[in-house]
Amino acid sequence: IMSVAKDEGNSITGDDFKEIWGQYTNSIQLKIAQAKTYPSIARERKQQGKAFLSFKLDKDGRVLELSIENSSGYKILDQAAIKAIKEAAPFPTIPASLNKKYASLKIPISFVLR
Repeated sequence: IMSVAKDEGNSITGDDFKEIWGQYTNSIQLKIAQAKTYPSIARERKQQGKAFLSFKLDKDGRVLELSIENSSGYKILDQAAIKAIKEAAPFPTIPASLNKKYASLKIPISFVLR
């Protein structure tokens, strides 16, 4: 997960920041993974792909902005990726120790047939 947290003044730095930010972004990825569903029509057509989505969260974990950075190559999979983020929201609040107003994240959402 690639991410950028926006400052709201003084904040922790270094390893503490990385650890707390890592735990926070992991919790977001988990919620998205739990909300993601592979569209049955895409399965039937053997469509696979990875969409990269960008989204911005406010400090309370609400999605403020959401867009596709790179398409999976299939509109139905891109729509399923967007749906996963919308259904996973709201996300956990940004940890107070990070002292951030909002967080901008770019994540891959993969659809792979097994």
